[in-house]
This record gives sequence, C-alpha cells and structure tokens, in this order.
Amino acid sequence: MKKNFYYMAIALLAVCLSLAGCNRNKSNEQIAVSDKEKITLVTTTNIQDSGLLDFLLPAFASERGWEVDVLAVDSLAALEMGREGKADVLLVNTRADELKFVEDDYGIIRFDVMDNYGVILVNPTLHPHINAEGGYDFVNWIISDSAQHLIGQYGIKEFGGALFTPNADANFQ
Repeated sequence: MKKNFYYMAIALLAVCLSLAGCNRNKSNEQIAVSDKEKITLVTTTNIQDSGLLDFLLPAFASERGWEVDVLAVDSLAALEMGREGKADVLLVNTRADELKFVEDDYGIIRFDVMDNYGVILVNPTLHPHINAEGGYDFVNWIISDSAQHLIGQYGIKEFGGALFTPNADANFQ
C-alpha cells in the first residue's frame, strides 16, 4: 500500500510540475504576442509637443490595431536610436541625415509625410527584434490618403488653421 501511495504521489507531483511549466510557457507566449502588437515610434519633441500624435495615433490604432509607444527626442538622437535598433519607425525632420540613414542601410524605406518631416522604417535585417510588420503598417498608414487628410485637419478646430501640411510621396504595399 505504501508503494502505491508513493507512485501516486510521484505521478501527482509530475502532473503538477508539468502544469506549472505549461502555464509559465503560455504566459511567456502571451508576453511575446503583446510585444508584437506594439510598435515603437521615435520622433521629435516638436511633434510630440504639438499634440499631433495624440490626434493621429487613436485613428491608427483603430484602423490597424497597433499600439504605439512614442519616444520624443531631437532628430539626430532619433536617428541614433534607429541605428541602435531601439525603434521600429522614425518620424524626423533632418532630410539629409534621413537619406544618409537609409543609404547606410539603417533604414529600408523613407517617405515624406508633412512639411519637412519624413518617416523611416528601421532595417529589420540589422535588428531582427524590431516589429517590422507593425512599422511597415505604420509607414503605409501615415502616407495613406486618410492619414494625410487627418494631418491636414489637425489644428483647424483648435487654432483656426492647420499646423502641418501633408505631403506624402506615395502609398506603397
């Protein structure tokens, strides 16, 4: 009888340990999935302070389903964060530096968005951990007609005139 109890206790312990291991793996998978549902946008403090992103990002989240973590720094610091793989997408305003960033393969695409601002998708080949799918989706969205319309509307109600002039190059697929 003691022998049967011993085997039952071992079997119960094995089941409990395997279930605990399953839960731990499942929660790690859930964390990975939630990370994939977010993108990191590094932009300038001017864009952040203007309120434009507070106006645009809810529409992006609603239309495309991505959450966006925004980090605001100056343009050169944003480009450096892109070089280091600390961003999925950049929205910056130093065109010559942006073009060099892409030429040096740190970014794979760059489009004009508004005024003197460009959007750049960071190169996922150099930084495989970035959310290239989300970044691609953001770039495609911000140069779309609907986002360009929103950019052109921002500030009209609040300030009596648009704060930014949309000028996206073209859509890409």
